[in-house]
Amino acid sequence: MNLRIKHVKKAINVIFAMLFIFTIFNFISTDIMLHIGNAVEHKLGVHSNIDVEKVRSFFTTISSGILGSAIVAMIFYINEYNSEKREKILKIARENNKLQKIYREIPFIEHEGEYYKLEQLYYFEYLDNKSKRKFNESIDNVAHNLPKKMKREIREFNNKIRRIELFDHRNELKEVLENYPEIRKRRFSDDVIGVEQSLKDIIVKYDIYIDKMMETIKTLKRYDYEELKLCVEEYKCVFNFTKAKKRKILKYFNPEIKEIQEIYPFALNEKVSSEIIANRIYTIHKRFVEKIDAHMQQIEDIDNYENRKQAFSLFLLFQKEIYGTGEKVISEIEIQYAYNKLNMCVDNLQWILFGELTNRYEYRSQGYYIRKGESVEYGSTTKMIEMAGHTAYGDIYRK
Repeated sequence: MNLRIKHVKKAINVIFAMLFIFTIFNFISTDIMLHIGNAVEHKLGVHSNIDVEKVRSFFTTISSGILGSAIVAMIFYINEYNSEKREKILKIARENNKLQKIYREIPFIEHEGEYYKLEQLYYFEYLDNKSKRKFNESIDNVAHNLPKKMKREIREFNNKIRRIELFDHRNELKEVLENYPEIRKRRFSDDVIGVEQSLKDIIVKYDIYIDKMMETIKTLKRYDYEELKLCVEEYKCVFNFTKAKKRKILKYFNPEIKEIQEIYPFALNEKVSSEIIANRIYTIHKRFVEKIDAHMQQIEDIDNYENRKQAFSLFLLFQKEIYGTGEKVISEIEIQYAYNKLNMCVDNLQWILFGELTNRYEYRSQGYYIRKGESVEYGSTTKMIEMAGHTAYGDIYRK
């Protein structure tokens, strides 16, 4: 695109130069031309009988010819530039959409509030007990394989180092689920599911969340960001946004809305261009995967119980970067939802970039990125929803 821009700029320079020459020789009077011609001849020490009108005709003909050719060339180069510009924007959009598709696979789990804190403590207690059980089994196996003479002594020693499993948080959570069926009903599809099964399902849910998050992170780390980087670096624009265009964008992307500050953080008096928007798309993607890389270096084996606990805490940190939460009241019923704010950001930036092709802008709000978390019932994943909010909750008779 740089070559196209250079060609356009050269054509514009030639147009202005030829227009200036054509204007001068077309409108200058014969007397002034004679005066200038005589002065030039005197300076050079020569004398000629050149007809000044023929000189005028010569320069106007040549300059008008070059001017016309330069205008045609400029139109040709602009068309080539616009064609390449469209191609580059679509390439950026394709790469951006690929990453958005991966982000949609990132799981969401409810974690705020006293009840969910208790669930997490129960899960960590479960992992600790699992680790203790494995340790106890290993020392029992050692004792089992020893000669009979040593078994009694070793078993006595094992009893001293044996790790005791704890069930404090399990009992506390069980009591909550038994005494508050409305919590169980909200947490699961109905309160028919027994408490013991609910406790098992909670463990399965957390295991699925960690495994799926780890799988998605591996996919993101394998993704070739160089392709998106190359597309963005190759994309060049000639002009910054005009004030009129920035006003039009700000009309849709109101800076008073908190979420928009993360999407389009530019004021009316700031220099902004579609090139800056394209770079912002890449920068947000890159910052996210760099944050993952920075934190995940300490996680070596997800099957290790301590690593699994640490990974869960990190995944909640990543989830905060990806998801936002909101509330919507429909028919006097308050509905809480999660939306993918990472996709919301890069997708809206893409719409601003598309404005270079369509001269139209559109802001997509939280409703387009709603996602409900996964639930586990009887050991199987259920209640997985991801769709536009107007599809899930909109009036079917809307205009």
